[in-house]
Amino acid sequence: MRKTAGTLLALLLAGTLTAQAQPPAYMRKAKEIQAEARTMQENSRNNPQQVPDFQENKSAPKGKSSKSSGSKASAQNSGSAADEDENAAPGTAAAKMGSPEVMKAVSSGNLGQLQLLESKGYSLTAPDAEQNTPLHMAAYKNQKEIVDYLLSRPGILKDPQDKRGSTPLMLAAAAGNVGCVESLLASGCDLKLKSPDGSTALHRAAAQGQLAVVDKLLEAGADPKATDVKGNTPDKLAEQKKKGDWESVVSHLKQAQNN
Repeated sequence: MRKTAGTLLALLLAGTLTAQAQPPAYMRKAKEIQAEARTMQENSRNNPQQVPDFQENKSAPKGKSSKSSGSKASAQNSGSAADEDENAAPGTAAAKMGSPEVMKAVSSGNLGQLQLLESKGYSLTAPDAEQNTPLHMAAYKNQKEIVDYLLSRPGILKDPQDKRGSTPLMLAAAAGNVGCVESLLASGCDLKLKSPDGSTALHRAAAQGQLAVVDKLLEAGADPKATDVKGNTPDKLAEQKKKGDWESVVSHLKQAQNN
């Protein structure tokens, strides 16, 4: 009995010493983690990782790259936007289609403004969307001084036709603008030129009963027997429309036909 008790006591003492010799589980885990950390640090020093391309360079201020790109894009957009502006400077796509500033100066008879625009490079021949040139506008608005100035400029077309086929002389004739008609005739405009409907400047003047213009055109050699696409002579149109001094117009035209 005493021997058995002694044996048990010896076993208990041995187990206690063994347990005291081994560290607790949490301490073993901590040591393992520390070992792994040291291994990772050594690997990092031996094989440094590359910074991914998409990451921003920390040596440059944040946002600098994107802001610069945005500024460039904005400048390009404003430039392209400036090329499409209707009031763009001469040489741009808008200016080549005719300038509203030029048309405004012509319409109001502002010769000084027109000359200023010309000195800045604005075209005096470029048509608008309806193919009306500054000369069309001046003739229609009875701006004789502008008509004379435009006719004196190099490169001016005397008989340009708009989308309806009307020339400056036709517009001036229909409106009864005698002074403009005289200037255009003096420059050598074509009296025989017809629009798509076959009408001449004499047809236009007769249809509106513009007696003074009819007489000027006849004096310049306009053909009183010319017919439009419907076979109408100028006097026939005057009788049909019955506008202005149409009876006198018919009388003068018939007399011219008989000469």
